[in-house]
Amino acid sequence: MLEVSVVGSIAFLISLLITKSLIRFARPLGMIDSPNERSSHTLPTPKGGGLSFFIVFTLITTGLYFFFPEYDQIVSPLLFGGPLVVILGWLDDRYTLSALIRLMVHFIVAILIYRLVTKGFTVDLTISFLPNVFWINFLFCVFFIAWFINLYNFMDGADGLASSTAIAGSTLMAVVCYINGSSELAMIYCLIAYTVGGFMVFNWSPAKIFMGDTGSYFLGFLFASLALISKAYAGVSFYSHIIIFGFFIFDATYVLFRRALRRERVFNAHKMFLFHKLLQRGWSHRKVSVFYTLVLVLWLFPLSNLAAIMSDLGLAIVFVAYLPLLGLSLHYKSGEA
Repeated sequence: MLEVSVVGSIAFLISLLITKSLIRFARPLGMIDSPNERSSHTLPTPKGGGLSFFIVFTLITTGLYFFFPEYDQIVSPLLFGGPLVVILGWLDDRYTLSALIRLMVHFIVAILIYRLVTKGFTVDLTISFLPNVFWINFLFCVFFIAWFINLYNFMDGADGLASSTAIAGSTLMAVVCYINGSSELAMIYCLIAYTVGGFMVFNWSPAKIFMGDTGSYFLGFLFASLALISKAYAGVSFYSHIIIFGFFIFDATYVLFRRALRRERVFNAHKMFLFHKLLQRGWSHRKVSVFYTLVLVLWLFPLSNLAAIMSDLGLAIVFVAYLPLLGLSLHYKSGEA
């Protein structure tokens, strides 16, 4: 664990320094988020800060790929897909791309990742609650990756929210993976936590920079890809991942489902997610981020670890984990204008 601490500390520091530089050069690069009626901030703020943790994470995992063969099957899909979603996110932050272009790239990346994880469709990757039929599992995994990229982007709407939950979720998934015998996967999750930590120094409320689509696409891509990679190669339950990140998964899915029932354009910006409702009730950005993190640590983490141990009951444990999240959504009227 000494190696993790040393490498992680260096990653944290470099990420922090790159983030500071991005703040300085954001205006010349045209990377400024101007507030509008759907924003949760009131001042023009630099964006695209996710580039910092992408650069550091990619450099370190590239080293792991070339010098430590045991990391090959874990990091190779990440090294191919990560730059694609980051380039897309950067262009979206700079020029605001259409939803159709974004979705097309997300699905192309998802298909690429599935092919890489399964090594050209030769490795069996089945989801236990689905029939053991190739095309059903293939479609589910592709939609899962594309959806996770988008939902993480949806949830990046309060200072420090997406970054703090990424750090907490990564750290706790590292613990779950380590307990279940996958130290390599635990190392990758620790790297995510350290690199995002350097960015969060400037993203905590009041935020001096936002991760933007650049960062949120990348984090969504990482967590979805690692869920499938760990299922295929590390024997860590798929249920553990969807429980740890359950707050984001449930909130985004619940709200967009309600909007779809009303035949609204679900990918249009709005202020109907749970964190929006909490902010509208006077909660500070810090309080919202701390609340999400505490729910993750105190409620979702124990159940995630339980799902890893009792994988046969995984679906039932997911149901139990999501019940209080449903209660919060109903109480605060998520999905309602």
